Amino acid sequence: MLTRIDKLLGKEIFERIQDSLPRDIDIMVGISDTSGNLVTGKRNYETCYVCRELINPCLRREKRKPYSCLVDGIKCELFDSCGGGIGNSLCTKSDKDNGEEAIRTNMTVLYRCFFGLANYAIPVPIAELGSIILYGGQFTVRPLKKENEILIEEYDEKGNKILICEANFRKTVLAAVRWRKNQTDAKPHLSNKERDALLSEYIHDKNVPEQTKNIEVEIEESATASDGKRQLKCLEWPLHKLESLLRGRYNLSVFEAWDDFLNPPEKGEISEKSDQLTSFNLAERLPHSDYEVRRAAKHALTKFRAEVEAFFDPEKQENLSDEYQKAIIPLRKALSTIELLKELAILISRTANVVFYKDTYLM
Repeated sequence: MLTRIDKLLGKEIFERIQDSLPRDIDIMVGISDTSGNLVTGKRNYETCYVCRELINPCLRREKRKPYSCLVDGIKCELFDSCGGGIGNSLCTKSDKDNGEEAIRTNMTVLYRCFFGLANYAIPVPIAELGSIILYGGQFTVRPLKKENEILIEEYDEKGNKILICEANFRKTVLAAVRWRKNQTDAKPHLSNKERDALLSEYIHDKNVPEQTKNIEVEIEESATASDGKRQLKCLEWPLHKLESLLRGRYNLSVFEAWDDFLNPPEKGEISEKSDQLTSFNLAERLPHSDYEVRRAAKHALTKFRAEVEAFFDPEKQENLSDEYQKAIIPLRKALSTIELLKELAILISRTANVVFYKDTYLM
């Protein structure tokens, strides 16, 4: 049973969101229903260069705008065999599976797509149903460059500014994830209740070093000193405070799949994906006599093998073209876009619930 949110609020609003936001924030935005189908009824072509050129290049690019399988409402004649690109069927399954996890937990889900790009799925609950999912991503997180680089700024109840540097954040959440992976049946995507139970178990585990149960933060006090400068001091925050901050701003947890989100795939994993694409052998599956189409498919596989490994290699990233650089983003930007889409999800949910009525349910 699905809520047809596009009928409820109008498809045009979702088309504007899906087409405009990527241009403004340089990150892919997709909107799907609970079955994994795009609410806009069309494929989103505002994707990152890596997806557009390496993973899902359009084999008919000379006739169609890249990354659009529909022209004037007519589906491309290659779609049934091409599936929208050499890796699109694998991408779609990855998004659908993680979208289902977002709905189940009613929390933001971090994940790597099949090809190793960082993504996130944010549920939009409507009338107690996770009716649609907002997706963001198609990037890789930039490696940490400065130990003291500020990641999160927050204010406490006294108006003091809390500063959390990226190095401390990474160390804390990755330690929590390593511990979670060693627990029986501890899944990466958890509901609020499941996260509370896991956090309590983590804090009371005597085998966990005490320093990993806290995170070092800096506090910039609101009161000014005699010289007019704000006082800055270091403080140990208990882990439950960081957990509360992540839930409130991003609907995330310290136990989410941060390792997959922060770290690019290993070279061996990339080679494995390349082999799987090769075995997929799109060029031979196309029941099309057009030589140019078959050549485009073979060229796409060759290009994927040659360039995707360089994209994920921190030592080679600085030498990549500007198009690739746009898909290598700092963690601070990734979190900011998650916060933006989470707030947008709340707005859509509240608006839809105001006008929700029984007939919007379709069997």
